[in-house]
Amino acid sequence: MTRDAVSSGGQHRVVADTFTTMHDSGVGLIGDIGATNARFALVQPGGGTTTARVYALTDYGSLSEAIDAYLTAESPSVRPAQAVRRMSCSIIGRRGMRR
Repeated sequence: MTRDAVSSGGQHRVVADTFTTMHDSGVGLIGDIGATNARFALVQPGGGTTTARVYALTDYGSLSEAIDAYLTAESPSVRPAQAVRRMSCSIIGRRGMRR
């Protein structure tokens, strides 16, 4: 299962290319979490996605708070039971370093 967020001309969008197992079982949350911003979108039961929203992580005390803010703003009819996230981190040598 693959999920990526890409930037194109300054606009961020969530690419919904291989999401077969999650979308069959209801609404899902997808996220791209970077060092300064997080992008979230919902995957609908048919596989379509909502427009990604961008959140500055410094505005929240935790990733959970940013997710809660997104879900409050998006107001899905049911809360997502599943999530896929992509996180970036600094690479030093052959090891990733978590911030």
